Amino acid sequence: MKYIISNITNSKWPICIDDKLGEMTIPMQKPCTEECLKTSIESQDEGVIFCKHKLSYHKRIISGRSIIICSVDVDLTSGKNSFFGTKKLYKKLRGTTDDIDRIFERIENIIQEIYKESDLIQKNTYDSLHDIDKWSGQLARLANTLIDNNKGHSFEDKYNTSSALEKSIYETATLLKDTLDLVSILHNSSATKKKKGSITIHSLLVKIATILNNSQAKEQKKKIAIKGNCFAKITLFSSFKIILLSLLDNAIKYSISNQEISAVISEDAENVYIRIETISPHIEEYERERIFEKGYRGNNIGVDAEGSGFGLYIAKLCAEANQTEITVNSAPKNALLNQKKFAHVEFIVKIPKKGI
Repeated sequence: MKYIISNITNSKWPICIDDKLGEMTIPMQKPCTEECLKTSIESQDEGVIFCKHKLSYHKRIISGRSIIICSVDVDLTSGKNSFFGTKKLYKKLRGTTDDIDRIFERIENIIQEIYKESDLIQKNTYDSLHDIDKWSGQLARLANTLIDNNKGHSFEDKYNTSSALEKSIYETATLLKDTLDLVSILHNSSATKKKKGSITIHSLLVKIATILNNSQAKEQKKKIAIKGNCFAKITLFSSFKIILLSLLDNAIKYSISNQEISAVISEDAENVYIRIETISPHIEEYERERIFEKGYRGNNIGVDAEGSGFGLYIAKLCAEANQTEITVNSAPKNALLNQKKFAHVEFIVKIPKKGI
C-alpha cells in the first residue's frame, strides 16, 4: 500500500503508515531522524506535533490506519515570516495546512477504494469456500473418531497410542478445519456466535497444544508446556477454541528458538485464567491495544517476519463473542537479539465461569 500512496499522492514529504518506522513512502528527510518520528508514533492522539528541528508531524487515523505526514515546515499563520525554517534545506519541506489536508483526502480516497475492492474479493472468496468448509468439517469429525477408537482414558492417551498415519490424518484434518474457521470469521464476524456448548477448558487446551506440538511447534523446534490444572466446564461458542489456537500459533511464530512456550491454567471462584508466556519481541505499551487491530503488526517484530496481522484481530473478535478478556504484559530484557528488543511476553485470557 505504501507504494500506491506514494505514487498517487505525489507527496514530497515522507508518509508513515500504521506507526511503522520501516513503512515509509520515501526515506526520512534531513535534518529529522527516526527519533523525531517516534515521538509522533507514541502519541495516542491525532493532530500536529513539532520536533526539536521545529518541523511538524501530522497524524490522522483513516479507516483504522494510522497515517503520519512527516518533516513538514508548515505555514500555520499564512504570514510573511510564518515558516520556521531559515536554512535553505527547509525550503523543499515547506507547505501549508491546505497542502496537508489535500494529501490526507487523497490517502482516504485511496484506502477506501482499496478496501472496497478487497471486500468484494473477500465476499467472492467466502462464498466459494462454503462447500469446502462443509466437507472439511465432515473430514475433521471422521479424523476425531479415528483417534477416539484407540485405547486410553483421555484424548492425550488415545492420541499417543495412535499410529503415525492416524496422527497425521487427524492433525491435517483438524488444522484444515480450524484454518477455514479463521477465514470464515475474518469475512463474517457473526460466525463467532455459532454452536454454543459446554467446554472443558483444560481438555481443549491440551488438545490444541498436542496438535501444535506435533506440527508447527515441532517444525520450529519449540514446545508448548501446559502447567496447572482446572476442570471447569463453561458454556461457550465453538469459536472459543480460535482464541487459544491464535494465541498459541502467535507464540510459536514470534518466540525465540529452543525456548519452552508456557500455557499456565488456573482458576478462582469466578474465572478461569490461561497465561501464555514466551520470550518474544517486546510489545511497546502504546501498542498493546493496537496489536488486536486488523492488519497491525508490532514495531519490534521486523518487516520480514512471518504473519499477516490477522490472528490477534480474529482472537479479539472471538473473545468479545465469548465475553472473554485478553490482556498483554511485556517486560523488556536488557539484551538485544538480531538488533531486536526482546521481552518476557504474557497474554492472559480471562474466562468467566458463568459462561455466555
